[in-house]
Order: sequence, then C-alpha cells, then structure tokens
Amino acid sequence: MKKYWVIAIAALLVIGVTTTSAQAAPRQTFYLEKVCPSILAPTLNACDIVTANPFGQLVGGMIIYNDRVWMPENPGGFTFEIARIRLTTGDNSGGATGQVRWIKDHGLFTISQGTGSLAGLHVNAVVQYVGETADGRWLYSVSGTYHVDP
Repeated sequence: MKKYWVIAIAALLVIGVTTTSAQAAPRQTFYLEKVCPSILAPTLNACDIVTANPFGQLVGGMIIYNDRVWMPENPGGFTFEIARIRLTTGDNSGGATGQVRWIKDHGLFTISQGTGSLAGLHVNAVVQYVGETADGRWLYSVSGTYHVDP
C-alpha cells in the first residue's frame, strides 16, 4: 500500500511541475494616450496614439474603429459605444485587434490578438476622458494590464 502512495505522490509532483511551466505569462502594466476628433465629429472612426508604454512602436499609430455602434447622450443620460478596433503601430511593424465599449463616463478596452511586433499581445484596460487638446480634439488615457503569449 505504501508503494501506491509513493507513486501517487510522485505523479502529483510531476503534474505540478509541468503545469507550472504551461501557465500564462504574468500580467504587466499597460498605458497609452489617444487623441480623437471630438464626439461632435460625425465621422469619428480613428484616433491617433500619442503615448504608449511599454509598446513605444504604437506611438504614431492609430486606433481604427470598425462596426461601430454609438449613441450620444440619450434620455437615460449616458453615452453608449461598442466597436471592434484595430491598432496600428507608427512604424508599421505590427498590429492588433480587439474591442472597445463605452458606457456612461468610462470605457473598457480589450486587445485579444496581436501580429508582427505585437504578436501574442493581450490587453485589458479602462479608457478615461482626460480633456480637450489645444486644437479641439479629445485626449483619452487607456490604462490596464497586458501579457504576451509565448
């Protein structure tokens, strides 16, 4: 009987060691700032990326909105938006796809697929309105966590 216990414990140790190596990469801090035409612009479909950390190659790139459903402030008193998005890098070295959702006073930003220099990128972040720029466009921050698949 002791022999079976020793075998069972050894098997559990082997499973524990192998599953540890298969876990996802740890999440790290992600931050970017985007500048967009004001909400009053009826053809809002892209924002310029002006700051990105740690993915500096995003600076000069864009966030392009596809299949966008947007309602300006409605009788319930809030703005609603949902769209598929495509991120491009400023140096054309990669891209990523995801989704943005905006309800009331903040948004949720998710990237699930990256290619090129952004291969394996996954991001979960919150979007916040920061303020108006000198040229009348709107500045937003995107702050959250990311990991890159091995």
